[in-house]
Amino acid sequence: MLGIKSAPDRTEASIAAFLRPIARLCTNVKVVITDLFRPYAEVVKILFAKARHLLCHVHGRRAIMRKLQKLEAKLARLQRRAAENGKALEQGRARISATSVEQRALAKKIGALQSKIADLKKKKRAARGGRTKTVDKQIASRQARLCRYSAQNEELEKKLAALRERRDNLRKLVRQDPAATKNARQDVLQSARLAQKFYDLLEDRGPQFEGHKDHLLELLGRAKWTLAPYLAKFINEHPQLFSLRKARDLKPNFQNTNTIEGVFGLFRPLLNSTRLIQTPAGTNAYGELFRLYHNTTPPYTGPRNNTSPAERLGVKLHGKTYLDLLFPARGRVTRIVVGTISTAPENVVRAKALPGPACEILAC
Repeated sequence: MLGIKSAPDRTEASIAAFLRPIARLCTNVKVVITDLFRPYAEVVKILFAKARHLLCHVHGRRAIMRKLQKLEAKLARLQRRAAENGKALEQGRARISATSVEQRALAKKIGALQSKIADLKKKKRAARGGRTKTVDKQIASRQARLCRYSAQNEELEKKLAALRERRDNLRKLVRQDPAATKNARQDVLQSARLAQKFYDLLEDRGPQFEGHKDHLLELLGRAKWTLAPYLAKFINEHPQLFSLRKARDLKPNFQNTNTIEGVFGLFRPLLNSTRLIQTPAGTNAYGELFRLYHNTTPPYTGPRNNTSPAERLGVKLHGKTYLDLLFPARGRVTRIVVGTISTAPENVVRAKALPGPACEILAC
């Protein structure tokens, strides 16, 4: 690991400031692999003029996968909406049926009241001597009840009208949902096939590559699927995805940034555990300690788990760990210096090329 540094931002200037010392030290860089962040292109072109810039294939695949996942999410939403609309339609029909039953029962009550009021009025007319006070009370009571029932009936009519309107709208949606779901499913399937053709193009090492690329772009130009225009634009705007196609400097499984992302995955929990480091200087010093630890510690697994990165570069640690280098025993001093990588006697290696503190490793 050549450097870890706290950057104030992710602009082209900050990226250049970090990479410039590495470019001065490493003058024979052949390949620079980055993610899809646009400022890298100009910085690499200037600082590593002799190197070829390769965009990480894994990041390229992830960018396409994110688009596919959005299409799959859309399909899932349509399927969920179709199920909800079908359920809502059934519930709406049940509510209409229940409300209609309630309305019919209320209509019977209204009819019975009207008949009873008519009988009471007939009884009033037949009464002798004007003794109709009791009958008047009975008529008034039933008329008040009839008004309440009529008001309830009007509310039920409005409710039924709204339920029937919603039912009709749901019927239209339920008829449309299968077609919309089918189109979305077909869009996902065909877009996935186009994505697979793009993945195949990434792995294409044959002499017919340009023809295959032109054919894919032509196919994307004719395709009506959602991913097609994005994929065509992605291929045209990122030619660095194919910059190592002929040279084959790296095996396909190494044409990505997985190594540095794996190191960062180790470093991130340590950074998260040191929230008190709130200054760039403190973070940079902590980064230097981690860099020393990483470069002098063998990995836990894999075919190289018996040697550290520094040992694979030729540094003889003789069993020393990063703590031995930071706190040497028997008077052996580990000096903090600023300098470049150089090999003096066989037992001394200065392993630092960046501005800032670095450890002079004494491998006596």
